[in-house]
Amino acid sequence: MTAQNAAATLAGLGDFSLSEAFIGALQKGVRMVVFLILPAIAWENLGTYRAMKKGLAVLRAHLRLVGAGYALTYVAAAIVFIPSSIVFFLGTGRHGHSPLIHFPSYIWVATIIYMGMAWSFSLYLEEIFMAQLYLWQMSWQRAVQQAAAEGKPAPAFLSVPQPQLLKKSPELFTDLSPAGQSAGG
Repeated sequence: MTAQNAAATLAGLGDFSLSEAFIGALQKGVRMVVFLILPAIAWENLGTYRAMKKGLAVLRAHLRLVGAGYALTYVAAAIVFIPSSIVFFLGTGRHGHSPLIHFPSYIWVATIIYMGMAWSFSLYLEEIFMAQLYLWQMSWQRAVQQAAAEGKPAPAFLSVPQPQLLKKSPELFTDLSPAGQSAGG
């Protein structure tokens, strides 16, 4: 057991399998759907069933945007993993060849730590993308309610400015009804 073997195991180095790639893509898709459901629970205080229903409705309404986010998070992850890929390319012997460079153990330990941070960042990007989409949906629903109250036609989704996720947006978490009660969150 060496740091290099541990890094290779954590990286999943081995023979490529189409079924494993499919399972990984499916896991990513399910994870992103969950990241679309969780804001309904956290921001709108919905129960599990209602949150799933609302999250899936947002998914169906914006399937193209979700697909684009799915692809872009794959690209971002590929870019983030380039440094560790270079270390593996140079430091591991493939198919009977000796490695181009023999890295000391501390390089492999640093690679393991880097891969952990890169993997966490990749998950963070997925979560932030889906939460941003959900927040945008809330903002659009608010704009539709305001337009209806003013007797105007409903705006198109893409015409509503994208809210900033990391900016406090308390106006999205209040009800438009005359009572002005909070919608939760």
